[in-house]
Formats: sequence, structure tokens, C-alpha cells
Amino acid sequence: MVTTMKANNAVKRDLDMVVEAATHRLSPTSPVLALLQNLASAVTRGADVTVLPHDQELTPTEAASLINISRQHLLTYLNSGVLTSTTVGTHRRIKVVHLLDFNERRKTARADLGDARKSAQTAQRRHPGTPRPLSDAALTTLDTL
Repeated sequence: MVTTMKANNAVKRDLDMVVEAATHRLSPTSPVLALLQNLASAVTRGADVTVLPHDQELTPTEAASLINISRQHLLTYLNSGVLTSTTVGTHRRIKVVHLLDFNERRKTARADLGDARKSAQTAQRRHPGTPRPLSDAALTTLDTL
């Protein structure tokens, strides 16, 4: 089941009422309260919110849209095996949990690459002409993507 809330004043008002009631009835450490507060915060910022169960299967187009990349780029990851999918007839499906895991790995690899570039630039300024290699861990992470 996929549920999408469009950010508008009526949804914001409803969420504010629910969060207010939940704040008085739930423990401050309740994950349900945290979820409601995060939903309200996103809607307040003007963001639409979609709630998906982890076992939900998405089409490649839906998955690409969710992580903000092109469908063709997503297909490249599927074809290389970096992102897992199942086939239903002739159609590919990607579980939300696999897509979220892949996206976290992709973000981590991009951050590592950015750090490596900064480190290399700093080293180049300090010691011109001396190349600085990437660590084995960074190379392994980059190889998986």
C-alpha cells in the first residue's frame, strides 16, 4: 500500500492536530511520535510525503523517481548487479528496502569520493607533484558502484 500526502494547509492542519494529541498520549521516545513529527515537519516545509512499506515492489521508473536519478541510470545499476531486482514476467521490480540500501551506499560512496578529492587537492597544494593514492576501503566502495 502506497500513501501520498500532498503538502497543503488542510494536511498540515490535520497533522498538527494528530501530533498534538499523540504528544500527550505517547512516550517522548516513541518511534510513532517521531514518525508523525517528521511527517508534519516535511509538510510544513512544503514537501509531499509518500509512505511505502519496505516489501513494496517498484517499477524501475518509480524507483528512479524515488531516488532522483534517471530510469536509464537506474537500469545501468540493475544490469551491473549493484542493485537487485526480481522479474515478474518480463518486467523488473525493485523492493523498497533494496532501493533504500542501495541509495545509502551510493550516497556514502559519493561522500567518500568527495573526501578523497578534497584530500588529494589539499595534498597537492602542500606537496605539489606528489600523487596521493586512495585507501583500499575507498577503492572497494567505489568499485561496488
